[in-house]
Amino acid sequence: MDRIPRLFAAARGGDIAALQQLLSEDPQILERVVSSTIYTETPLHVAALAGQTDFARELITLKPSLAMEKNQEGLIPLHIASARGDLDTLTELLTLGSSREQCLLKGQGGQIPLHDAIIKGRVPVIELLISHCAESVEELTERDETVFHLAAMNKQSEALQVVTERMKQHHNFMAIFNSKDKGGNNFWDLGQRQIRENKEVIAI
Repeated sequence: MDRIPRLFAAARGGDIAALQQLLSEDPQILERVVSSTIYTETPLHVAALAGQTDFARELITLKPSLAMEKNQEGLIPLHIASARGDLDTLTELLTLGSSREQCLLKGQGGQIPLHDAIIKGRVPVIELLISHCAESVEELTERDETVFHLAAMNKQSEALQVVTERMKQHHNFMAIFNSKDKGGNNFWDLGQRQIRENKEVIAI
C-alpha cells in the first residue's frame, strides 16, 4: 500500500505508531497530503470523524496548520468534532490550534462550528465553543440565520436556552434575537410555525 493511503488508514484507526513509521519513511508526507489535488480531506479530518483524539493531538503537534485545512465541503476538523459532540478532540483542536480563527471559519452554508453544534444539540460543545470565542454567537449563516434561528428550526430547546443565557448580557442581544433571516422570519415566526404544525414548542 502506498504511504498516503496508509496514513489515512492510520488516522481512521488511531495508529500513532504507524504514523511515526510513515514519517520516518517520508518526513514530508503531511505536506504532500495538503498540497495534493487528489485528496479532498486531511488525515486530521479523518481522525476527527473517527473520534481518534490522541492521533489528532499528534497531528496538530506535528503540523498545527492542519487545523485550518478545509475539506471539499469547506469544513475544518473543528466543524466535524463540533457536529459529533466530541469534546476531547474539540479541546485538543482549540488548545493546540488558533481557537478564534477555527471558531469563526465558515463552511458549507456559511456555518461556523457553533452552528453545527446547535443544529445537533451538542450542549457541552456549545458551551465550550462560546467560552473560547464569545463573538461566535453573532455570526450568521449564508441565509442570515442566527443561533436562535438554528435552534428553533432544529427544535433544540436546550441549545436555545444555553445560547440565550450566554447572550443576555450581550450589548446587541435584542437586535440579534429579533433579526430576520433571508426568508423574512425571526425567531418568533419560527416558534409560531411550530405551534401551527403541532411540533415541539421552544420557549425561553
